Amino acid sequence: MKKKTKILLSLLMAFAMLLGGIPSIKAAASGRETLPVGAYSVGGFTFTNYNLTPVKTMPNNARTLRFEVVFRKADKDAGVGKVKLTVQIRNSRGQAVCTKVVEDTSGWNGIYFNRGTQLKTSQINVSPGEKYQIFFDASSVDPAHANGKYRSIEVISFTSFINS
Repeated sequence: MKKKTKILLSLLMAFAMLLGGIPSIKAAASGRETLPVGAYSVGGFTFTNYNLTPVKTMPNNARTLRFEVVFRKADKDAGVGKVKLTVQIRNSRGQAVCTKVVEDTSGWNGIYFNRGTQLKTSQINVSPGEKYQIFFDASSVDPAHANGKYRSIEVISFTSFINS
């Protein structure tokens, strides 16, 4: 009986140590929950397949909203062929109010190296207190020639612009 108890306690301790060693990870592109008026840079992140930000609330005096994203195919991308990024601004009901799709053109283009591709969403009208989420989707440009693996994109910079 003592031997079984020791084994059980050892397994429980090992399990507890394993759980304690796993860091919690914040959602990518979370940034501030209430976006400020003006330009606000969240920074960069990498995602596979898709990413949905936490809800963003429009600040007082907000009138218009748009985003600029600089991205490239991630080094860890397992897909074949070119990748494209789809960005949607979704309202509080989950409906897309703005969608933009851009194919990645980063890399060597003739004699110069393009570090990242730029995507600019259209400007939408907003009101103070309205809530939005930003949806990112990485996919193959030509699905007929893809290998079925999930696509990964590195977002080099993600900036919101709110005008009052």
